[in-house]
Amino acid sequence: PFLLKMKKQIILKTKYIKILTVGKFQERKNFLFLIKVLEKIKINYKLIIIGEKTVNDHNFTFKNIKKYIDKKKLNNKIDIKFNIHHNKIKRYYNWCDFFVLPSTKEPASISPLEALSYRKAVICSDNNGVRYYIKDSINGYIFKDNNSKSLKNKILKMILNYKKINLRLRVNKDIFLNENLLKKINKKQNEFKYHI
Repeated sequence: PFLLKMKKQIILKTKYIKILTVGKFQERKNFLFLIKVLEKIKINYKLIIIGEKTVNDHNFTFKNIKKYIDKKKLNNKIDIKFNIHHNKIKRYYNWCDFFVLPSTKEPASISPLEALSYRKAVICSDNNGVRYYIKDSINGYIFKDNNSKSLKNKILKMILNYKKINLRLRVNKDIFLNENLLKKINKKQNEFKYHI
């Protein structure tokens, strides 16, 4: 326990953690939920939220998130981007240390699979269909849907292990999907001509 505590302290004090989340600006994507969980964790982090803002519902959710960030003075920690063309999103996946999608009632989202295809560790809920591709400590973590304590614990675990997990993902091509499926995902990414 002492060694784990020391390791956690060193990482939390010296590391700038880069977290990415991608999805439409909808309530069910739980972006505010993620922000509130990160506030409880005393880490030096940068969160980039990339979302689609094309209809009134998206605009409403976007404004609520932006208002919360401004109110809590989190602008130096959280950056919101919207309507990024799919061809330009690769740099954000490459930039992040790991990916989190806190959404609820999610049949199966594309963005965690995209993150995995870029060899990035993923956190998603047990209510997301992508959970079947995630193996704890191997390529990411699964948290209990809408449970802030569970998400907080998984983020802390990820902070301690993301380098090891991402290295494993880079070295072992079959760790979450076979290489043919990875190639198909990357091919489809390049074919998409829409904004996320």
